Amino acid sequence: MKNLFIFLCVISVCLSLTSCAREVDGGFPNRVYFPKGGGEKSFTGEMHISHIEIGDGDTLGMYSEVQEDGSVVVEYEWLTVKSPHRGSTEIQFIAEPNLGKNRRKLYVAVNRSRPEYAGIVIIQE
Repeated sequence: MKNLFIFLCVISVCLSLTSCAREVDGGFPNRVYFPKGGGEKSFTGEMHISHIEIGDGDTLGMYSEVQEDGSVVVEYEWLTVKSPHRGSTEIQFIAEPNLGKNRRKLYVAVNRSRPEYAGIVIIQE
């Protein structure tokens, strides 16, 4: 019985920690639009970037890695997102050309594992 009580306490603490995250703008735009031909767009926000995630909406698909030069980079499908170094407030989006007929969309989360994270929707015609 004591083990069950401890197990339930651990589970409730874990659930409460994961439900505390809330989305903020972080000084970045909520949506970034790209033309069919792709391109690059850079923004400076207020949030210091430690990691970046990209996904398709059902689940976040890829997590950033810190490169040898200290930059934070993640690639997923047709989108690359970079920050010049951990702790920077700068973020760059690079979209490949859309060769298909349909508009496409990906979701970017900056610092999702922290209590506050910036969510950005990337849309390409």
